[in-house]
Amino acid sequence: MQGTNYYRLLITDKDGSSTYSEIRSINFSNNNIAARIYPNPVKDKLAIEFNSAIAVKAGITITSTDGKMVKQLTTQLQSGNNKITMPVAGLVSGTYLLRINTNEQQQLMKFIKQ
Repeated sequence: MQGTNYYRLLITDKDGSSTYSEIRSINFSNNNIAARIYPNPVKDKLAIEFNSAIAVKAGITITSTDGKMVKQLTTQLQSGNNKITMPVAGLVSGTYLLRINTNEQQQLMKFIKQ
């Protein structure tokens, strides 16, 4: 599905009548970043693995569920596999959101700190 993809929705009302939505487009470029985090739940160190199609600068933030940013770092991802370890031992036990931002993409993942 790389490139520009077009879609529209068929909307059916309760009375059985149908209409189509406006046509929309989404651009899927080949510079996607696939990331995973482990272990989850985590105690001391959170491993973040990236597979990036291109070399790109990424911002990584950890936010508590009440919206407070508790950790932040910026890193340069290389094309291919990348791995970063973030110390989280100082965080209070609970649920957190890890956000990865590049100029063109954002990925959000949830993890639990024990």
